Amino acid sequence: METIDHQLEKFAAEKYQEVNYQELFQKAIVQILLYARKNHIKVALVSSFRYQHIIEVLTSCGIKEYFDLIVSGEDFVESKPNPAIYQVILEKLDINVENAVAIENSFCGIAAVKSAGLKIIAYEEKRMPVDQSQADMVAKDMIEIFSILQTLKESE
Repeated sequence: METIDHQLEKFAAEKYQEVNYQELFQKAIVQILLYARKNHIKVALVSSFRYQHIIEVLTSCGIKEYFDLIVSGEDFVESKPNPAIYQVILEKLDINVENAVAIENSFCGIAAVKSAGLKIIAYEEKRMPVDQSQADMVAKDMIEIFSILQTLKESE
């Protein structure tokens, strides 16, 4: 007999497979990742999703190799808004908090970034109302995020 947890995992896996991430993928993300690589900026992906799912999405979009570190919330006892996931990223990549910028869209993600002490660019959430007032900046799309990142890099 299947446990409820197993049934939920199976249901979630089926739903994830129904989403075509290539259709949702924004090409401006590649510009950001190429800019980071060219300018020797370390890039990490932090997500509450299962690690295997993250890898599948990044691989299907052809961008997995651009990330220096990929971290899943499943590796942590407490998820966002607990800042631990961001603190681990900073430590593993040997980045000073004052030199770090995070891009987030959720309230809990923004709260985690703020608690960890990083600069935060909120990606404007259009699908549902989300309190993004704690963010240092809010960008309407990836092109605007790219512009903000370039400005931050130039002001170093």
